Amino acid sequence: MRSLMPPVLGYAPAPEVDLLPAYAEHCDRLGLTGVNLRPAARTFLRRWSDPQRWAEEPLTSRLTISDPARSFVMFLMLAGHLRPGYDYLIRRKLPVFWRYLPPGPLAEDLARFLAVAEELGFTERTRSATASQVIGRLLIQTGRRLDALTDNDFNDLLAASAARHDREKASRHYSSATHTARQVMFHLGVLAEQPVNATSLLRQSFAQRMRDATPALRDSFVAYLDRLTATHTRSTVTGTASRLNHFAAHLAAVDPALPSLAELDRRRHIETYLTATAAATNSRTGAPIQASERRGRVLAVHCLLNDIGEWGWPEASKRRLVFRSDIPKLPRALPRYLTPDLDRRLTQALSLARPAAR
Repeated sequence: MRSLMPPVLGYAPAPEVDLLPAYAEHCDRLGLTGVNLRPAARTFLRRWSDPQRWAEEPLTSRLTISDPARSFVMFLMLAGHLRPGYDYLIRRKLPVFWRYLPPGPLAEDLARFLAVAEELGFTERTRSATASQVIGRLLIQTGRRLDALTDNDFNDLLAASAARHDREKASRHYSSATHTARQVMFHLGVLAEQPVNATSLLRQSFAQRMRDATPALRDSFVAYLDRLTATHTRSTVTGTASRLNHFAAHLAAVDPALPSLAELDRRRHIETYLTATAAATNSRTGAPIQASERRGRVLAVHCLLNDIGEWGWPEASKRRLVFRSDIPKLPRALPRYLTPDLDRRLTQALSLARPAAR
């Protein structure tokens, strides 16, 4: 049973902080010059001298405060003076989050989270969105430091998202962002268990999908696919698994004794695979595979070898094996044929446009 005692605030301000001068300094730092900002802050504090009492107001009241008062609430949240409730944090977008973020422990924790997310390969947009949407809200509401967050905190945020839409599960948007945040927190060592990844959501495990790989190579393929689940969507990883299995089957056929991907040879393994891919047929229809699928199969191998090389895996080859010229080019569509009627109308339109252009 969870304790009813309030958490120890990692960002708790000193009790003697005078909020109005602190807010004035905040506005000066950001260049906020709205004439109603400081009067709104004074009005807010006259009604709620303890800002935390504002969080006890009905949600409708909290959501309908004026824009100047909302700016003050944002300052209070980021400075550690207010935990507004997950119901408020879920419903309120925080477009000024990064601009208002003051120097201090909160900013330091978010910078640490962003650095690890970047190391894991998440895009800048995903890193920033996840940090503000999930981690920032958790740190604001719990008042704790990054290392003190728990699985229950993430569950509380998801429960608030579900409650907003009166559903059993959180919105897909929050579910995805929370999964990403948990991945990063696991690699930070804050969470003890890795979150359920795409592998558990598939009908087949990656080991099963790489069924045509030899035992010596299967673990390398599976480890690579597991790593992709941290930065790619489920559909992308499953497509990559299917395409890499074709490469694994080719290696098993031409060199069943190959001990490691590090021993791949350009002429024996890669060039023969390029030839085999060009002649590949659809297993169901017997027709040649489409140009986009040929390109996808070669790109999957190209990305595999490039990625494990950049990551410094021992399975990486010492030399480049797949080149840009190896990747099949897609046919370029020709312009649509103009019927005589359309050609005549286009000629008339151009002739009418010429005098206007002069």
